[in-house]
Amino acid sequence: MIAEERELWEALSDTEREEEQMFLANLWGTKGSDRQIRYDSTWGNWATGLVKITDSAFGLPRQDYRPYPKGLPLDEDPEFANAVQWLWDRGFQVIDVKEDVITIAVPGTRVIQEVERLYKLLVMSFTELSIRPYGSASGVQIRALYDPVCGQSSLELLRFKT
Repeated sequence: MIAEERELWEALSDTEREEEQMFLANLWGTKGSDRQIRYDSTWGNWATGLVKITDSAFGLPRQDYRPYPKGLPLDEDPEFANAVQWLWDRGFQVIDVKEDVITIAVPGTRVIQEVERLYKLLVMSFTELSIRPYGSASGVQIRALYDPVCGQSSLELLRFKT
């Protein structure tokens, strides 16, 4: 993505770059949780004057999701140590391991993308793995959980050991 952003930036003229910088300075430089930008007539007739953009328009509010640090103690259940390391190596934030369940924190705005990513990685990496629907009596199971009140979500991975 950064490479694409650089390409777009390089394609802008000096005037367009200056306009972009001014827009971003006005958008992110304001104090408080909401942003206000001046309405541009090229956007159409849906607004006039200042347009208010709330932080929620950009996904989760600030500080709602902080990744847990790598280093969950695995002394209590060492048979999951390899599975947890495998998940960490692929960018998943393991926050708990209890009995047969590994819990992974994910941003509420990315719960579907992350559960799909986890599923695809498991299928590609462990062809012999039997992934079953949640609630099955056997096999590895994946469940995505989302709490709309606080906007937090997690993934549960049942019976996954490497």
